[in-house]
Amino acid sequence: MAEAASDGAEALEILRAGQRYSAILMDCQMPIMDGIEATRVICESGLSDAPIIGLTAYAMLGDRERCLAAGMVDYTSKPVQLDTLRLILDRHAPRHGTANADR
Repeated sequence: MAEAASDGAEALEILRAGQRYSAILMDCQMPIMDGIEATRVICESGLSDAPIIGLTAYAMLGDRERCLAAGMVDYTSKPVQLDTLRLILDRHAPRHGTANADR
């Protein structure tokens, strides 16, 4: 199942309601609560064990480090290239719905 949240706070509400996902695609630049902060809350509170993959409009120096430091397992820039996203999802969230042991 796929679901969209308009901001990080809404994403947290969805996870607090108990919804489970194989992977979370987290936009880093969202209103109210950005994806970096939402990821930190998810990881610190244990709301989800799904791999979180960052999406950023600006592939700037330091973005990768900020994403990984927040708890994301990977990131890609926007506009998203489907082949790149497919490789990232295959690496961190195999099709059977559980994350690789090496994440």
